[in-house]
Amino acid sequence: AAAATWGGGGAGGGGAAGELIGALQKQIQQMHMDLEQVSLTSRESTMSIKATLNGNVETMKTLEQAVVRAIEGQSQRIDRIEGAIEGLHRLLVAQLSKSDGGRGG
Repeated sequence: AAAATWGGGGAGGGGAAGELIGALQKQIQQMHMDLEQVSLTSRESTMSIKATLNGNVETMKTLEQAVVRAIEGQSQRIDRIEGAIEGLHRLLVAQLSKSDGGRGG
């Protein structure tokens, strides 16, 4: 069997060139398959990243909604506390007015 070299050489040169072309064709076909695999892997990776990002966006939305609900709850509690303080203040003022009222202020 003749070696697959560029020069070929001698009477068997045509066979060697044919072997070399065949080897190159196989290598090109393998490279093409490798590129297809890289493309497929890249597509799958991109889809996975998009799915992860979409999941993160949903998680962030859920977290944002939870924070908003917590802030609204705190706001309602603060409003009730302020109302209670104002009521206590009015009660205290009324009690002080009663106690001062008898003295003829």
